[in-house]
Amino acid sequence: MMRWTIPLFALLSFTPSCGLAEPTPLMDAVVSRDPQKVQSLLDSGADPDDGGLGTPLVEAARSGDVDILRILIRGGAKIDFDDGVGWTALVAAGWAGSESAAKFLVDSGANVCIRTTSEIDWAPNMYASEVASTAGHNDLSSYLRDRQSRCPR
Repeated sequence: MMRWTIPLFALLSFTPSCGLAEPTPLMDAVVSRDPQKVQSLLDSGADPDDGGLGTPLVEAARSGDVDILRILIRGGAKIDFDDGVGWTALVAAGWAGSESAAKFLVDSGANVCIRTTSEIDWAPNMYASEVASTAGHNDLSSYLRDRQSRCPR
């Protein structure tokens, strides 16, 4: 049995009438940090944006796994896709302090001007740079903020 570490904001996103979705095999492979399995599942037609609970790209960013991020993006994952509770992969990388993941996402075209959309978590309506700062990752926050010169305030 796989052990999941799920942030509180993800647990709060379900409704009692439908419950939490089961993780997909792709999400299991991402959580297991198994790039060969991720590639195999994508080659077999797995939806790169469907993790059942959250998105594989957000999970890979949170864990800082650039190899899996690369595989998912090449496999068609939408780089700015919302995880269902208002977070993108870039926001997750900021929250986790994963500089390598954040820099890879920015270099791959992630929009630094997207704000979180969830009103139930601790970072409502924030840029990834603000999430990183709130989480105490000041160097990463500065890096992201430097790329936000054209973002609406």
